[in-house]
Amino acid sequence: MKNLNSKIILLIFIVALIIRVIVGVYSYKNEVWHSFGDDNGRVAFAKSIIDNGFVVETDDFYRSESIFAPVIPIALALKIVIFGDNWLPIFILNAILGAMSCLLIYYISLRFFNREVSLIAFTWAAFYPNFIRYIGTAGNEPLIVFLFALSVFFAIKSIKIKKISYNLFLYSFFFTLLFHTDERYISFSVLFTLLLFLGDCNLKFKLRKILVFIVLIIILSTPWLIRNYLYYDDFVLITTRTTSLTSKFINHKESTKVFDHEPNNAYFSPALIDSVQMGLLTYYPKTKDKTPIRPAQVEAMKAGNIPHTFNNIEKIFSRINYLWMPFKFTDNYRITGFTFVNKWSLKHNLLTGLSYGLLLPFMLLALIDLIKKKRWMAVTLFTSIMLYHTFIHVAFIPYTRDRYRHPIDFVVIILGIYGIFFVYQYINNQIQTKNRLI
Repeated sequence: MKNLNSKIILLIFIVALIIRVIVGVYSYKNEVWHSFGDDNGRVAFAKSIIDNGFVVETDDFYRSESIFAPVIPIALALKIVIFGDNWLPIFILNAILGAMSCLLIYYISLRFFNREVSLIAFTWAAFYPNFIRYIGTAGNEPLIVFLFALSVFFAIKSIKIKKISYNLFLYSFFFTLLFHTDERYISFSVLFTLLLFLGDCNLKFKLRKILVFIVLIIILSTPWLIRNYLYYDDFVLITTRTTSLTSKFINHKESTKVFDHEPNNAYFSPALIDSVQMGLLTYYPKTKDKTPIRPAQVEAMKAGNIPHTFNNIEKIFSRINYLWMPFKFTDNYRITGFTFVNKWSLKHNLLTGLSYGLLLPFMLLALIDLIKKKRWMAVTLFTSIMLYHTFIHVAFIPYTRDRYRHPIDFVVIILGIYGIFFVYQYINNQIQTKNRLI
């Protein structure tokens, strides 16, 4: 039986890998890098590393070397040195990381649920569109999904093992790697530290684990902190985007406070809106390069879909909506109320609705069942991840969008599949009870 289970796991992993390799090769054949956005900045950072090393003398801290975390640019620099400008190795690496993320979902699920639930969750993840669509990129999304799941996996192992072990070191290492891939995740230091309070060991030992965890993170982060001090002549945690966090405690140089977390995108006064509707204004007035207004937005404004400055309630609702939405059938605005976003295509709505949206009600049923059964470890771990992730993005990240949720989609998949399994068992038990009565 154990041998059969291993073969099933291997088969699902191979299927997940093949799907992602096909997407990677397809992306490569279609030269998707020509449409890269932020990834072009990471490539520029990578080329700067090759040409100049990690420290460049400059006063312009809005450069790629300042606004992007280092892990992806370092990986891209290695790719350029070894393979040149060929993107296929990165896409294949993304495919491998994507398949390994699916495998991690199986092992995380197995810590709380049976093999049937875990295998179905593994299979669901293998075909999950949100885990596939970013294979043809520089790797930021696939790596974040992988490192977040890996950090949670080692968090669980560190919680359950009643001794200081290599699991705690790996937990610290992969979490440090995570926030050096995307600086937003440094804000998860609080949650990932508090998770170590879970488990059955005594408080004194829990505090020892927390101390070791924090010390290891500081040690692992020190090389990049030294680089940043040499580069900025200032204390910068990861990138200039993190100075808005540390400026509450540290008096930073003005030159390092370059990133506006809530940009002023109120481009249109009422008079300008009339000009857009009449076709007299075709670009955003406040942009230096006269960025053209998208035809879809012009048509939306002519139809009465008018931008306006969001109040605080609208901002909160917009961020929650964009983070968790399972479909999008209408055009609307986000951030401060002036950033136009198209409705999703029918294909996008169907893929997301049937793979992610379908699981949401079952996820809620799963949580209700777990609470009734007093399975507090699972409830605390999964709900704290979802609630903390939502809070961080709603409170501090105005440009939040649905792909920022993807690193925690493994929670939705695991709980959603458990919820479906629970409903199936409930219905099956009711039928069997009814048959016995007959």
